Amino acid sequence: MLRRRNSLVTFATHDTPGNPAGGVRERLARLVRYRLGINMIRASFVVMPWAMPGSPSSALGILQAVASASGINACTHSFHVEFAEFLMRIKRKRDRFTLQEYAAVCSALQNVGGGDWPFRVNPSREKDEAFFRLLQGHSATARKLLPKLRSLRRLVPQFLSACADEVLAGNPDVVGFTTVYSQTWPNAALAHLLKKRRPELFIVFGGASCEGSMGRAMLEAVPWIEAVVRGEAENVLVPLLEAAAHGGQDFSTIPNVCYRDESGAVVESDAEGSPVDMDSVPVPDYFEFFERLEHCPTVQSSVEVQLPVELSRGCWWGAKNHCTFCGLNGLEMALRRKSPDKAFDLVVELARCHKRNDFTATDNILPLEYFDTLLPRLAEADIDLAFFYEVKANMRREQVALLRSSGVRTIQPGIESISSPVLALMRKGATAIQNARLLKWSAEYGIGVIWNLLYGFPGETREHYKAMASMIPSLVHLTPPNLSQVMVYRFSPYFERAEEYGLKVERPLPYYELLYDLDEDSLWDLAQAFEHSFTSGRRAHDFIGPVADEVARWQRDSARNYRGLMYRRGPGFLTVTDTRTTTANGRGVLRYELDDAHARTYLACDAGAKPETLARELELDLGEVRSILDEFVEARLMLEDEGRFLSLAIANN
Repeated sequence: MLRRRNSLVTFATHDTPGNPAGGVRERLARLVRYRLGINMIRASFVVMPWAMPGSPSSALGILQAVASASGINACTHSFHVEFAEFLMRIKRKRDRFTLQEYAAVCSALQNVGGGDWPFRVNPSREKDEAFFRLLQGHSATARKLLPKLRSLRRLVPQFLSACADEVLAGNPDVVGFTTVYSQTWPNAALAHLLKKRRPELFIVFGGASCEGSMGRAMLEAVPWIEAVVRGEAENVLVPLLEAAAHGGQDFSTIPNVCYRDESGAVVESDAEGSPVDMDSVPVPDYFEFFERLEHCPTVQSSVEVQLPVELSRGCWWGAKNHCTFCGLNGLEMALRRKSPDKAFDLVVELARCHKRNDFTATDNILPLEYFDTLLPRLAEADIDLAFFYEVKANMRREQVALLRSSGVRTIQPGIESISSPVLALMRKGATAIQNARLLKWSAEYGIGVIWNLLYGFPGETREHYKAMASMIPSLVHLTPPNLSQVMVYRFSPYFERAEEYGLKVERPLPYYELLYDLDEDSLWDLAQAFEHSFTSGRRAHDFIGPVADEVARWQRDSARNYRGLMYRRGPGFLTVTDTRTTTANGRGVLRYELDDAHARTYLACDAGAKPETLARELELDLGEVRSILDEFVEARLMLEDEGRFLSLAIANN
């Protein structure tokens, strides 16, 4: 590895065949320009596949704005949009990708390296064959896309060449890449080509895949790059670019940076930085993205553009009680948020600049303070906004109503399970009743929900999943989940304290060793996701069978059953209509008429209630209340969990 690194330094900083003294001359010219104050640095920021083409990069939009405000001549290249256009217009129809297949590579093949493999530099036939076998055994989606991915590898050089032409036309001094999930090899492949054509270029990587030990390992995995930013970049960008302009290798005073010194050794800066003040983060510059989209007509006609907006960083719940499986915010968990005025102004300014109303909040969680500040202001504004937001599941009804009125149209609430004991194992701070009622209220207020049902947690039992499977038929009128096995991610408690949870972290996911020529220790440092086993000897999927069957049925029938349990209030009575069931003649309809005690009890369980509380508040006999609740549960009009009862019908108003 040292030999490769040293040869790279020679390649990057000394004269090269076909370009005698070119690298040294350019670096000297840069230094002279810098010292004379003439034409400061020219920088290019690159977004590569497999970022989704319907959104610009929030990170690079912010850095573009930071660079411009500092007088740096910067340009962003949204090559993920260009690549989607390229894929959707491949001449041979059988090799052509749809937008849905592009998205599948981003998501379904993320943890098997499907997006990285076609861009692999200097591939090995032996590792390629092993990779094919890995994809074949991964999923039906992977098997379906494998022929297209194999054909794509032959087409990638054409795409990369066009990207390199565009970047080099701007004559940059520094090229920066954002690196998240399936972007590492696409980034590395373009960086490799750029260095071949312009050895004096300074290449820097940053992003979520570079945090902590991953940053140092990234320099080993991609030996033709000079530096990696291992955390927030706003306060690092300008001094980093200035150091690069000097033509030297000393970045020791710049926080969050890992770099190569003059000998080629990897050095970690020991300078301490401070967390970025969110109010100081500028309005991101997305203009280049929209200009490029206009020149990619196939993509433009296929996507609904979502403007990414970052209003906070960190997680207030994680700072209080870190979820056991969560690997986000590994370097800084404490929540930082924009002040409500700054947040409101940012949203309005982005909408005004780009004439778009649809936003994706990149926050890990909605700050609680915004329920009292930002959301009411958005609700009162005379503009029709639509947001996607990640939220915590245990909200009150009035908070869900406020989400709707403020423009939040889709949420990802981190439900993760509908078993209270399993939720306790993962330290979610929510119960099955709270999760089910959020699904109910979201359906009632017309808010879309994206949620995962995870399984394979240490401490779960067969009984937990039997109980969960028995609950699901009562919930099929609500949004179904995606079923996934829990993973072990870097920075999560399961990774940091595996033995404490009865886990053994075995190795990085298999695709890492097929994509990177690294020793075992470096692979461990590079990886974000890991294979694991239980010290008890059980397997993750031992208990999931009954739930998997119910979820598959739920997903299959969701369009027919959605909102299939409704109630209407009348004068002194309540009617409940249930169309969730089917009969031999097709869709069945059950109609219930609830009078007096039954109606009052049902409505009183809207947020979940205990029998004792109901008896006291409704002035009913406790035995009568218990009898009524049992009737509702038997008819699947209510859910019972840990002594609490939740009415499941959606208001038909």
